[in-house]
Amino acid sequence: MLEGGKITPRQAIFILVISRLTIPLTALPDLSAPPANQDVWLAGLLAAVPTMVIITPPLLLVLRFPGHNLIQCSRLLLGRAGAVIGLLYVWFFLQVGATCLRLSGEYMTSVPMPETPLSAFLLFMAVIAASAVRNGLEVMARMADIIFPVIAGSIIMVVVLVSKEADVKALLPVMEEGLSPVLHGAFTTSSRLVEILALVMVLPHLNMAKPGVVWKIMLYTVAVFTAFFVIIILAVIAVLGPAQAQTYTFPFMSLTRLISLADIIERIEGTHLGIWLMGVFIKVSLYYYLAALGLSQLMGLKTYRPLVLPVGALLVVLSIWLFDSLPALYRIIQYQIWTPYALVFISGIPLFLLVVAMVTKKGVKQP
Repeated sequence: MLEGGKITPRQAIFILVISRLTIPLTALPDLSAPPANQDVWLAGLLAAVPTMVIITPPLLLVLRFPGHNLIQCSRLLLGRAGAVIGLLYVWFFLQVGATCLRLSGEYMTSVPMPETPLSAFLLFMAVIAASAVRNGLEVMARMADIIFPVIAGSIIMVVVLVSKEADVKALLPVMEEGLSPVLHGAFTTSSRLVEILALVMVLPHLNMAKPGVVWKIMLYTVAVFTAFFVIIILAVIAVLGPAQAQTYTFPFMSLTRLISLADIIERIEGTHLGIWLMGVFIKVSLYYYLAALGLSQLMGLKTYRPLVLPVGALLVVLSIWLFDSLPALYRIIQYQIWTPYALVFISGIPLFLLVVAMVTKKGVKQP
């Protein structure tokens, strides 16, 4: 085994939720996705249902092959052709990591440190992430144990402190354009849960990888994220308004600037920024790790650690090369492009591999 670390189900849930919350705490592209009005929170709430459907193929696939992750399953089922699928997933992990890295860099260089070169921040974050990746999954899991309560508490604190600025009327009318746009929005939101791929990659390192436990991990992950996502959306829309919120580059971060309590608690955006950077660090490190792990498996190496620095360098290069500007990055993560693209990796390829496994009768049949 390339990685000897073990993580608990709780740590897996914390890592997945932190990773999924990182984008809503900054860009929040769901605001401009259907229904693109005050009903976005309802779409986020209903997204839990299609999410559980979308994540079913990859889970069923890896559960048929105990002790193997997604890339290993593709090799077992397709032989050399499976290596091509493995490379596609390595690319996808790199792209997700590079996107998060670039988004964090854009925020840092446009708001708190505008005079700092973008490349300097990207390199700094990549070096820190490289240290975590080299130390292994278990170290990242222990960090998530500490960071998750801090992030969760920070979100709740911000929402509570800006509640006096909220206008409940901004959330009305409910389902102004009917149910169809809300259901469309629920589907596009569900397609952003790429963290299912992280779970099926690290499943062999879960210390209780029984099918029931794995399904509970995803159920709790979806439930916890949905709760925080709806809270974030409600706060942003109620305070900024549905139309105005779409004009903000970093809407939730903008809420922190409105906090003022008796001239004592105010301008806490610096504190929230530090907490958010912890989440960015976990997400970048996670997909950095997955890319290095997957590539080492395809190359037949005994350990992924020799690839940590080369993969890190590639991650920084991609974060610069893939996006020539912040608007270009935003175009990629909008639902028109991201939904079909992500679904190919989340459900499309795993469903194909699952059908192959069933036809060839390979793997352990799940009850």
